[in-house]
Amino acid sequence: MKFNPPWESFRSCWNQKADDLKKCESAEETDEEGSSLLQFIATISGCISVMGVGTMLGWSSPSIPFLMSKESKIPITIEEGAWITSLGSLGNIIGSLMVVFLIDRIGRKYTVLLHAPIQIISLIIIIFSNSFTSLCCGRAVAGIASGGCLNAMAMYVGEIAEKKIRGMLSTFIVIFSDSGIFFVALIGAYFSYNTMNLVLLSIPMLHLFTFMLMPESPYFYLIQGRDNAAEKSLMRLRGLKNPKTHSQCSDPTGDRHTSHVDKKRRRPEFFGLPHLIRRLRKTPLHTFLFPSTHFE
Repeated sequence: MKFNPPWESFRSCWNQKADDLKKCESAEETDEEGSSLLQFIATISGCISVMGVGTMLGWSSPSIPFLMSKESKIPITIEEGAWITSLGSLGNIIGSLMVVFLIDRIGRKYTVLLHAPIQIISLIIIIFSNSFTSLCCGRAVAGIASGGCLNAMAMYVGEIAEKKIRGMLSTFIVIFSDSGIFFVALIGAYFSYNTMNLVLLSIPMLHLFTFMLMPESPYFYLIQGRDNAAEKSLMRLRGLKNPKTHSQCSDPTGDRHTSHVDKKRRRPEFFGLPHLIRRLRKTPLHTFLFPSTHFE
């Protein structure tokens, strides 16, 4: 029986790793030139709803002083004004909890879209309110839309964006949210209370009609086991026409050298020893430590 020294297996593993790296490097040189334009468009379209969230966060600043004035049809006290303001935060908690049950069932895109009608309903309730109770209901519904939209949109942007622009696109969420706060303060300063609410009503409607045309997150399709749909969504987001481009050395996030997703598990492991070993195996040193361990 022939005896193979241990270093022979180490050498073969090293050579295999080197061949894989060369293959990925050559693939990078011959990759089809894609485009990040749709990723920017999808992020901006989705962040229109985040701007609506900002308007709901800043709504109390111009509205409460008017509602406490003699010109208001619904005169409120200081205590009632505090309740109207704080109920939005309570709705945020409820909306964030709702996302947990929706995000993996109907998808990231439709979870974000779902909150546009909720924003519209909240504004309609506020516009036609004739009592303190109805105003509280409208603010609570607006809070539900705000909490759910922010969480779902953050996940959507993180999953559709390439690694090189993911950080940039993530900042759009904060930019649009702050823009919404500024916008409602500006409108409230120069227009009447009713006109302000009507103008705010146009923001979720614009988001609803534009975001419907955007693609779903490829990760959601992979979780559902719909590989063909994930591939089409990824190619559309990357601006690629050849489905084989980037197929050997990239994943839906744009990270190199992670060619496939675990078809049995489908969900990425962010904690645990298997994930740690997979990350460590990317360096040549750990090829020697784990020459025959396969978790993919």
